[in-house]
Amino acid sequence: MLKKSLQRYAAMGDKMKACFDIAPETFILPNEYIPFAFFYNEGFVRICTHRYNTDSEDMNDLFMHLTNSSIQKHGHMDQVSDNPVNNAEATEAGGTKARYDFLGFSPYPGSILDVIVKSLVAGEDSIPFQVNSFDLYGYDILLDESFRPWLIEINSSPSMGRDNSLDYVIKDALIYDTMRLVRPLHFDRAALLSILNRRAHDLAQEKKRPNQLPPTEVEARALQQLNEDLTDILHGERPRQYGEMPQHMGNFQRIAPNKTRLFDFIIELSV
Repeated sequence: MLKKSLQRYAAMGDKMKACFDIAPETFILPNEYIPFAFFYNEGFVRICTHRYNTDSEDMNDLFMHLTNSSIQKHGHMDQVSDNPVNNAEATEAGGTKARYDFLGFSPYPGSILDVIVKSLVAGEDSIPFQVNSFDLYGYDILLDESFRPWLIEINSSPSMGRDNSLDYVIKDALIYDTMRLVRPLHFDRAALLSILNRRAHDLAQEKKRPNQLPPTEVEARALQQLNEDLTDILHGERPRQYGEMPQHMGNFQRIAPNKTRLFDFIIELSV
């Protein structure tokens, strides 16, 4: 897929419907604690600092290709008069990035969401299943002249570094909304330490004098004690049950599972 994508990119030349070559960077939250995938409705469009062309003498110009920001930041964007970033507000564009809607691509094409869902289904067997965890992925996607998306890569640890005002606007909101969606519960460390000490003492006593109660009663008492301990540790807050939708979505939207025919079709193909 990557090879085919780059071949199409090289063949497109000046057919791109933007002043500069673009590649949206989106964020996705596959949540094992909640068996859903969520798409964040804000992201970046990476902008090359030099206009793309197919002249052979310019093919070695790194700044006209979709290269890493660490390279593009040396491309002197202000020297290109029609660069749309030059006159942008700091919260709309900065460096080699722009908000997705700044260049007129709003909302996200549904085809981008389709690519993300397909990739999650294709890689499902490689994603470790842990009911008490979540992952945040960053997707790099290339748009061709028809705005058809081509998946370039998926970053398992997208950078949360902030180099400009736009980074602060989008990434701070992303981090905030992620923590609100996942909602890790606060716990009382002192209560936890006290309970662990008590359990260690109880285990030591059981080794000296084994419990003579029936197994069913032992299990019932253990469950009751566990509930009491969790209540003390979490101050009465109830952990979200597996499969329960979060209360706070922020700027996320759920993309999988969903009730569309396309999603059902993708799942059928993967079986």
